[in-house]
Formats: sequence, structure tokens, C-alpha cells
Amino acid sequence: WLAGPTGVAIDSRGDIIVGAAGTDTILRIEKDDDLVNYPTGYKDTVTVIADYYTEDDVDGWDGYVYTPMDIAIDSRDDIIVADKGSWAVYRIMKTDDLVNYPTGYKDTVSIIGDYNTRDDADTGDRWLAGPTGVAIDSRGDIIVTSDQSNAILRIVKDDTFLTGYKDTVSVIADYSSTGGLIDKPQDIGIDSYGLLVVNDKGSDAVFKVDPVTGDTRVIATEASTDGIIVEPHGLAIGSVFVGNIGPTRFDGSIVE
Repeated sequence: WLAGPTGVAIDSRGDIIVGAAGTDTILRIEKDDDLVNYPTGYKDTVTVIADYYTEDDVDGWDGYVYTPMDIAIDSRDDIIVADKGSWAVYRIMKTDDLVNYPTGYKDTVSIIGDYNTRDDADTGDRWLAGPTGVAIDSRGDIIVTSDQSNAILRIVKDDTFLTGYKDTVSVIADYSSTGGLIDKPQDIGIDSYGLLVVNDKGSDAVFKVDPVTGDTRVIATEASTDGIIVEPHGLAIGSVFVGNIGPTRFDGSIVE
């Protein structure tokens, strides 16, 4: 099941939620304090929460869980997924009804946005082409990176909509507005000041973005790090930790 794990998040209980692109699944690894039997602090099995055949809750179509790239957990412990294969952002809702839903999650996905979702300036659709990273800000808005539209997007939380989010995206910054800096953005995080931290495969860079103005500030590039930052994937915020997969002597490294 853990073939090609690509996205990971921790829920309020401490369970690990994983997106596996190789098996087109969303998985849970349960925290367990029985260190005699589980010395890692986690169970030695996975629970399949959703897979390729999981249907959406409106039309009953499957195929949305298809190369899940990144995961975020919202304030209700719902799972928010950026799925590159289906060009969609969707939610898997947490539930306490363990009789009907033994995984603790509903057995459908709720589509928040997909390739038909237009931007709020109505300039066109396809902004959610190949979503790769997802984070949730302090307001509850979803922030998404899209590596085929080369954009950083916001989906505004709004409980007047059935999904709990507006049915448009707001473009925070893109390839044009940043002079080509945003060129296949991958993972995204939010620092303690509310700034977005992005690693970008195309520009071999890690940078910050102001979520209001779209202004950018470069943290590190391939040139500034003597070839260390190359095709960065994976991101954690504190100090900024970045994983590399690029073809250099630092291939597979983790950089602070």
C-alpha cells in the first residue's frame, strides 16, 4: 500500500495520514502508545481510507483518488487532498459513526475544486491543472500549488456553499506575476507570520510568497546553495527543511 508515498499530515490524535501515488490511496497509520508491541509508537499496519474506486458524494463518479500528491488536515480533522492525477482538490470527511464508517471517515470524497473551476476574475478555468501542494491558513482557506498552471491559488472558506468553500479560485501569484519564479511549484507550507513557503521544481528554488500581495522573496536557489537545491520536493516549516530529488551529488538529501 505504501508504494510511492507523496503527501503526509498528522491529525489531532497523532495518527499519520498518507497519500500514496503508487497505489492511488489515502492511508492512515495509527498512533499507539503500546511501545512493547509497537516500539515505533505506531501500529505496524495501515488503514485504507480511500482509493481509486472511492466515489464522489454528488455524482457517484470514481477515479478522483488518482495520484494524491499532498495532504492537509483542517480544524475538524477532515482530510484535504491535492490530487495531481484527477486535477482536483477534495475533502474526506471525518465522522464518529464507526458503525457505518469503521475507518472513522466517510466513504466518499467531496470535490472542492477541479479543472472546471474558474478563477474569481473569470479569466478562465484549468487553474487547478495538476495540483501538487496544499495547506490550510489560519482563516481556514485552502492554499494550493498547481504545477501545470504554474500558480499558487486560494480557495476561500465559505459555509454558504455546499462544500464549505467558494466555487472559484483566487490567483495569489503565477508564472507571469513573478517573472518565471513560479515554474512547477510543488509543496507549500505556511510560516508563523502567515507567509507561504514554496519549493519549486522548475526554478530550483525555495521562496516565500505574501498571500495578500503575491510578492515573493527567494530563500534559496540552486545557484545560491552551490547546487544543493535542485528539483526540491518535500517541505517542513520551522527552519525550512527541503528534500531534493535532482541529479546532483546531493541527490536525495534533506537540506535545512
